[in-house]
Amino acid sequence: MSGFCGWIGGPAVPDARGTLHAMLDTLPEPTDMIRQAFAGAAGAVGCAVHPAAGGFRAADGLAAVWDGSPWWRDEDLAATARAHGHAAALLGGWRRHGAGVLERLAGHVSVAVVDPATGRALAAIDRAGVQSLAYAETPGGGVVFGGTVDAVTAHPAVAAEGLSPQAFHDYLYFVDRVPAPETIRPGVRKLVPGECLVHEAGRTRIRRYWTMPYAPDRAADEATLAGRLRGTLGAAVRRAVADEAPHRVGAFLSGGLDSSTVAGLLADAIDGDRPARAFTIGFEDAAYDESAFARITADHFGLDHEVTAVRPADVAAVFDAVATAYDEPFGNSSAVPALLCAQRARAAGVDLLLAGDGGDELFAGNARYLKDRVFQPYARIPAVLRKALIEPVAGRLSRDSRVTLFRKTARYVAQARLPMPVRVTREGLLSHLPAEAVLAPDLLAEVDRAAPERLVADIWNAAETPSDLMRFMALDLRLTLADGDLRKVGRMCALAGVRVRYPMLDDDVMAFSATIPPELLCKGGRLRGFYKDAFAGVLPRAILDKPKHGFGLPYLEFLRTDPALNAMAREAIDDLKRENLFRPAFLDAEVEALTAPEAQGNGALSIAWDLVTLHRWLARRRDRPAGARAPVAGAAE
Repeated sequence: MSGFCGWIGGPAVPDARGTLHAMLDTLPEPTDMIRQAFAGAAGAVGCAVHPAAGGFRAADGLAAVWDGSPWWRDEDLAATARAHGHAAALLGGWRRHGAGVLERLAGHVSVAVVDPATGRALAAIDRAGVQSLAYAETPGGGVVFGGTVDAVTAHPAVAAEGLSPQAFHDYLYFVDRVPAPETIRPGVRKLVPGECLVHEAGRTRIRRYWTMPYAPDRAADEATLAGRLRGTLGAAVRRAVADEAPHRVGAFLSGGLDSSTVAGLLADAIDGDRPARAFTIGFEDAAYDESAFARITADHFGLDHEVTAVRPADVAAVFDAVATAYDEPFGNSSAVPALLCAQRARAAGVDLLLAGDGGDELFAGNARYLKDRVFQPYARIPAVLRKALIEPVAGRLSRDSRVTLFRKTARYVAQARLPMPVRVTREGLLSHLPAEAVLAPDLLAEVDRAAPERLVADIWNAAETPSDLMRFMALDLRLTLADGDLRKVGRMCALAGVRVRYPMLDDDVMAFSATIPPELLCKGGRLRGFYKDAFAGVLPRAILDKPKHGFGLPYLEFLRTDPALNAMAREAIDDLKRENLFRPAFLDAEVEALTAPEAQGNGALSIAWDLVTLHRWLARRRDRPAGARAPVAGAAE
């Protein structure tokens, strides 16, 4: 998320400095953050950023702020950044190019420029969506923006009380996150990757300044492309750690393909008197533990490697901090190992971690990319035969039949009939249970149930490629990565006081990935076929051959078997009845499944973690006292 906030235009703010203070108070602000601000009656911007990952500049009545890890494609602006800082380069680029400055800016960065004298402003996030930015239009033609939803709603002109019924429904549809551009607060929106907010003449426009440039290069042979991949990714890792103290840098190492690649490239990039450092989370449950593979990678590259075992007591100790750290409900349980790993790195003196997120979405690593191929033959059956014979017969079969053939046939046809993008995203609770059985009637009455499917279709159709595989990946770049994994890792690292960078999502790596022909990506019917062949001889064979795993947490087992977590979960889910969000019978089934696992069915227990984190998130927002206002350095009137 972005560590700044501000506004332009709209109703007069009697106490601009005080309002900006109140907004800044809501931003996550570890002790090593610095604050700077520019506040005036017609507009303001303030930041709370790590000294090495953000900056601010005010000059000639306007101000610019940035947060993240930017670099410049324009040599003049790059020279300004080297001499005077990125904020000065941003101001110079804004004066010369207006919103076109974004085409010259690269890296995982969010930026804002406020020019109260002309009533103009610009705010944007990076192409991958590593950073985030929320906004709300205000009466009188103004707009408020901030790195969190909480920062935006702290402005007095933003009326966003309660939860958005639509966003809450969509949170359940997409499993554990509120998808952009909506937010959990009514009237507040957020930017999607490669998008910017432009305000001028009392009007706010949201536009795309970048889209993934899918353009397969079929003139280059596979060996050439493989060399380009290794070179581009190696350069991305070197860029990520440039100017960093080698002993203060480390890498997440799950033992998977991407984290192993990044850790190995980090070992090559580090120029110091000690080996590169890597940090791994392990579990007693072998189904979740990948630490043996992480050790193989560490030994292969000579890494200074630490493994931290996670037990139920560790989860209980950080549960509230994880559940309440986000500005919206966020139920991804793997946030816990991400936090514990980042905390261990911080305790070991590491200030910056590299993460491997993004490889699956750029180089075709998610299982459903191949799994969905099973439905393609159905589309080739003549429509008249499907409609007149197959679907009527299959419709009479039960998807819960005890007869295996009948059950599989009914499920296959039901899925095959769905449009491609909808089929691959119907994985959440509401694909297994009707909304009427889950949500309270009053809330459900305000919901457009088809909205999530339209969002999926819009993202799918907006991808500028005829390839279904590339459309799959474009969909995951938005919904799985930007809305999910990047929010998870980024916020947990911030909570631990560690910066994080994602070499796989470097602008040049992303652009290069779009040139790989789709038939190469899953070469030989293998997920990541091209990628694995490109890194054969670089990565250990065991890493190249291992099945896909993930950075998960055995949360259901922990919730079932650990007395403290079980009691907490049952109490929290039962207490959710007070919120009038769910059907009481649905919550009762979840509590029963926690007490007697054999009662699990019809979705019971499958979202127990999401429910408990939701409960804690809601409780914190009721109980949170108003933050004391801290001094703001560098204020300008």
